Amino acid sequence: MGFIIVIRSNFKVNKMRSVRVFLFGIVINSLLLFSLIASDAVILVTSDIHGNVSSGKGGFLQLSSAIKSEEGTEGRENVILIDCGDTLQGSFEASVTKGAMAINLLNELGYDFWIPGNHDFDYGFDVFLDRAKDFRGRTLCSNIALASGSKIILPYAKWSMVKKNNIKIAIIGATFPDINSSWVISPDAPFRTIALSAALQTIMPKVLKDNPDVIVLALHGGLFNKNWSLGKEIQKYPQIDLVLGAHTHEAIAGKALYNGAYYFQSGHGGEYLGKIEITMNKEKGRPDFVSKLIPVANYPADKQVLDKLSKTLDSIRKDGQRQIAFINPDQAQSSGFLISKAIAFATKADVAIFGLSPNNEKLSGTITNAKLHDLIPYEDNVALMKVTKDELKVILQNLNKHMKSNKKYKKLSSYGFRFSVSKNGKVLNVILPPALENKNRMLLAISSYYIDYPTNKFPGIRKIAEENAAEYKNTNQTVRDVLKAYLQIKFPLKN
Repeated sequence: MGFIIVIRSNFKVNKMRSVRVFLFGIVINSLLLFSLIASDAVILVTSDIHGNVSSGKGGFLQLSSAIKSEEGTEGRENVILIDCGDTLQGSFEASVTKGAMAINLLNELGYDFWIPGNHDFDYGFDVFLDRAKDFRGRTLCSNIALASGSKIILPYAKWSMVKKNNIKIAIIGATFPDINSSWVISPDAPFRTIALSAALQTIMPKVLKDNPDVIVLALHGGLFNKNWSLGKEIQKYPQIDLVLGAHTHEAIAGKALYNGAYYFQSGHGGEYLGKIEITMNKEKGRPDFVSKLIPVANYPADKQVLDKLSKTLDSIRKDGQRQIAFINPDQAQSSGFLISKAIAFATKADVAIFGLSPNNEKLSGTITNAKLHDLIPYEDNVALMKVTKDELKVILQNLNKHMKSNKKYKKLSSYGFRFSVSKNGKVLNVILPPALENKNRMLLAISSYYIDYPTNKFPGIRKIAEENAAEYKNTNQTVRDVLKAYLQIKFPLKN
């Protein structure tokens, strides 16, 4: 089996740019082949940071130190810094500011390009547009189609050209291709994503006309998804040299795709800084890549950035410590049941399903804003639909099947009825209160995640919601806000 050995040394000659000398030893049948390569440009890349400011394992503050270290080694003028999305959502700091804190950090760290991910639209399209305007670099997104008649002036481009050391690098941006995929559920959505292949068909002629040396596709998407394969999407475009992926939270230090493109994905949570060194191979007429994942856990938080944002961060964290409710230990209830009960109370629904939870702790004691965010970290809304008893059973079965195939979920939570499950995970029976047994349809409150989530993870639930008789409605109230109001009413703070 062959492997690659990479040895790098840095030196300066007459104050000229540092020249990196790479010694590649490819071991095949015990034969070594060596060549010296000097890189022409360096891409530093992150993805799926999800608003993580600092967690010990990584986050913006430690990434900043890692980025400065690499830029010091390579020279900032030789570096392209890219984030591949799911940046604005995921932490308390991000949620409170609707992603503004994350954009501030991208700006402080000097990112050149930002490619939005599916969760970067969680606060609404208008908020996304504001964040794109506030970003000092260039936002790139090629596969968004605005609603018919829209007069929105877009604060982003589809692609961009960068010149480093006399090589021209074209960067095409694309968000996750399946956002807002259900026309029935959200007919008035301000935008739709289009297929990656369709976007490339429009863009590639324009890119090729500018004669780039390297073409990079910066994509908020992984190698495989339920409805598509990256390889199949880009097989018509062998001109693409490098794909920067995201979305699946995988850390992939570099691999060749069958169409000749090179693929890299930098993990999630800001735990890794991805580094790809680009060298033009004149013999092949294409670039060569050397890449690695740099763990940032051993880097200190960037004190300069921390000091600059300390007042804002302190204010946000004080808000996180603000107490909103107190639950006596003898009134402790599982979090999933409590959330289900809260969304039923707020909507006057007959029954409610919060659904799948990675934890289902008993809640008691003081509840803070930060604790509330930990319980419900996503911006999902409360949704309503009218369902029959048989449809309720289908919904439960769809959720239970997903829970069995995904070990992170521990509990299926509901309120207003009971159900039984067999040893192999099949929902056997749904037991309703007498008042509901004779109803043809009952009003169900449920998280919008199970219907509106773009990748259609729960097709059985969506199919029911799309029926006219369901009268599906997204209330546009977040599950988190509904729970907060419920706790303040039912479990007020002690004087």
